[in-house]
Amino acid sequence: MAEELALPGDTISKELPREPVVASGLPARRSLPVLPGFATEILPVLALWWAVMLGLFFSLKAYYLDIALVGTPTIVMLWPVGRALGRRYFSYRRPIFFLAIVTMWIIPATGFVLQSEASFTQKSVLFFALPPAIALLGILVALPWAQAKPVWMFFRPDLLFGDGRTLVGGTLMLVLGLRYVFAGHEPGVPWQLPAWDWFALAFGISGGIIPLILMRGMMKLLMRHMRLRDELMSGYPSLAVRETLLVATGLAFGFGFHNIFRGSPPFTQDTYVVNTTFWVGVGMIVLAWLWIIYVRGGFKRLVGEPFFLETPQQTFQKHLLFVLGWGVLFYGLMSMLNAGAFGPPWQQGEQLYVGLGFLLGGIVVLTVGRTVAQYYQRLGMFAHWTAVLAPSQV
Repeated sequence: MAEELALPGDTISKELPREPVVASGLPARRSLPVLPGFATEILPVLALWWAVMLGLFFSLKAYYLDIALVGTPTIVMLWPVGRALGRRYFSYRRPIFFLAIVTMWIIPATGFVLQSEASFTQKSVLFFALPPAIALLGILVALPWAQAKPVWMFFRPDLLFGDGRTLVGGTLMLVLGLRYVFAGHEPGVPWQLPAWDWFALAFGISGGIIPLILMRGMMKLLMRHMRLRDELMSGYPSLAVRETLLVATGLAFGFGFHNIFRGSPPFTQDTYVVNTTFWVGVGMIVLAWLWIIYVRGGFKRLVGEPFFLETPQQTFQKHLLFVLGWGVLFYGLMSMLNAGAFGPPWQQGEQLYVGLGFLLGGIVVLTVGRTVAQYYQRLGMFAHWTAVLAPSQV
């Protein structure tokens, strides 16, 4: 493993900016920004962006809210933060990373196609290509050739985005697989396509996709930094908070896409039946939550720190435990929401095959795909730690 950890060394930048120094000759502790220019450049642009989008939203169409939401992480992650540090743009934002951010716009684009006059076949091809495209590009952007040289800042989107996007793509495949295998569809079509609703998509993006990619990645980076530096955030309470937030964002993600299929805004249709199936679903959600905290979380604590010594085998085992809990979580959610219209017996015909394909693909992405993504993410974080974070703490 020592030889593997030496790999990032050739990615460590020789061009780290000159910073205020202390007597030791190393950068001062407080000189490391979270994201250079956030308050002076990015925040004003975001304020203007939201002012324009909300004006269009209230006066024209609901989809401007979704455009505003997708545009927010696009602006934050692609902003030329290295300009003030004298860095060329593609030295810290690789072209593949740029492409991965821009292609997240295929999510709202899919909504426009599904609401268009395109044929059922054309709509199906685009919709079925969406989840694997999200997952595959997430894995690719996590590989070493997509990682930039270390930059003098705390937040590294190029190290965090790949694993988060892989998680979103694999989760979407898992959710669609469960729905197509166990839920019915309208007569006259081989499989159900979403009726679509822009408010439901906005709920799924704001409550699920953005937290799973952006906020969770930032939180993991901060907690790992605190565990290495101060030996904090290593007990069960902090683990329970972190994994509870993961479960909550997963439920928001699933609930948003449930309403996308129904074609109605969240919380507007009182069609939930409180019966035995409902309470079974609630019980499965609680069971999955406890599994993710105590079984998967216990295994993560057993692996221990520092995080970059985790082996690929341990990562795969961790993700296998995660998928078991994640699948039970979404099965419980769909049982609760559909209350009898979901579950055995399996669907028949083409929809069953589509569902099994998504289900298998989601399991592979969430286990093998995330193992690959996180392995190279750890190498990149190790390089970032040795080149930037550790020197900033002197």
